[in-house]
Amino acid sequence: MHVRHRIATATLLGCAALSGTFALSQTVHLGADAKKPAPVDTAAIAQRNAALDATQQSAQKHSRRRLQACRRFQKSAPWQSPTWVPSW
Repeated sequence: MHVRHRIATATLLGCAALSGTFALSQTVHLGADAKKPAPVDTAAIAQRNAALDATQQSAQKHSRRRLQACRRFQKSAPWQSPTWVPSW
């Protein structure tokens, strides 16, 4: 291995170690901030829960309508087995 290669390899490893140490220190710093509890706004939570309940009721209503439509379709046109089988 030539001297130039050794110097380049040592420089790259040094830069990698330096950037890893910097990244680790930033991660530890972010972890300290993440432990602080966020303030709870109960009015906003209640509003979101009400909106979620309304959306859920709407989805259930549309689901019931679709199920009834499917049942009406099944009664009007029952499924019949095919008279021939494809020979693929």
